[in-house]
Amino acid sequence: MLFFLDPGLVGHFVSGAASLAEIGCLDCLALAAADGSHRISGHRKSLLDLGSLATLHWKTQRVLMRAAGRVTQEGNLVKQLRVYGRIVAGGGPIPTSANVNGQRVITFPISWFDTTAKIQPTIILGENLEDAFTLQKFAEAGTVLSGLGHLPLNSSPDHGGGSATGTVLHLNAASNRPCLCIVDSDRSHPTDELGSTATAVQPYKNPALHPLVEVSETNGRDLENLLPDSFYHSSYGSHANYGPLAALMGDLTASLEMTLRAHLDVERGVFLLQLFNFPAGSPGEVFWRSNPRWQQWRRRGGSRLRRSLAG
Repeated sequence: MLFFLDPGLVGHFVSGAASLAEIGCLDCLALAAADGSHRISGHRKSLLDLGSLATLHWKTQRVLMRAAGRVTQEGNLVKQLRVYGRIVAGGGPIPTSANVNGQRVITFPISWFDTTAKIQPTIILGENLEDAFTLQKFAEAGTVLSGLGHLPLNSSPDHGGGSATGTVLHLNAASNRPCLCIVDSDRSHPTDELGSTATAVQPYKNPALHPLVEVSETNGRDLENLLPDSFYHSSYGSHANYGPLAALMGDLTASLEMTLRAHLDVERGVFLLQLFNFPAGSPGEVFWRSNPRWQQWRRRGGSRLRRSLAG
């Protein structure tokens, strides 16, 4: 997580009003930045003023000066993140969360960082470990695609084994550590209901009750639908069984049929029986049967759609 140091916090320290306990908490936060678990940012002058204080540990001073030197490169990072932390002086005893101009800002009182257990890397919770590692790669690539360059990220992968994800999230929510949970929506069409796993984690979307937890589900069906065509082409393009569907996914992208691509069942394939089970005139039946691309595939040979890309 990126922690932005509020100017009021800096003034609190510069004026000499900070207690020894608060100085220790700042040292703890700096330790998290030094080992790469989190990032510290702020206004350049604030970071320079704070880093020049003789009352701080020399390692903390160095972390703050290094953060001041990165302000130019990371100046837009706070504006582009969906969630970030803001460190303040005073405030309540626990973090709070609020939506500010479309961003979720988690406000931390500096006194909250009183133990190293609270500065461990952010937990990335997926339905399995492969999902958690894939989400880490998405995060690394996302900063590059956003024009922010490569930003090393440190996280703690965790998994729920599919249906147990809600239970694992409950434990993580009580751990005093930031947790990002992303699960498959399992939607077979855009207006379909969420699957059981995604439904189980919805209560944790309440920032007032769970300020350190961010929960989301895939826009399409599964995490596999978000993998780029280049992955499927290189991994399955020449495979006798999986190659045709890999080619079809690339064809969908080229044809800008991204919604249809997003709701294919990549793991198990698409069976015509699934479509016949949709009630007549239902959103699911309309979505699949009325799409010209789907009709084209059926005429071409629907058996190919039953092939699984994931094996």
